[in-house]
Amino acid sequence: MTPQQVRRCLGRRVFWRGKEYTFTGCILRLVKGDFVYQAEITEYRENMTSIYITSLDEIEEA
Repeated sequence: MTPQQVRRCLGRRVFWRGKEYTFTGCILRLVKGDFVYQAEITEYRENMTSIYITSLDEIEEA
């Protein structure tokens, strides 16, 4: 996923490592003088909710 796709995908289904998640946020960080985009994805299960932070590049649109 690119930064340009973020607004369109927020709150929607995305895929990471072959599993389906909900794209819940985008984080912009400054690391050693470079901007780095990270994705916040959420997995909703019966008794539990898990939140993952990963590189935006690893996320695929559904």
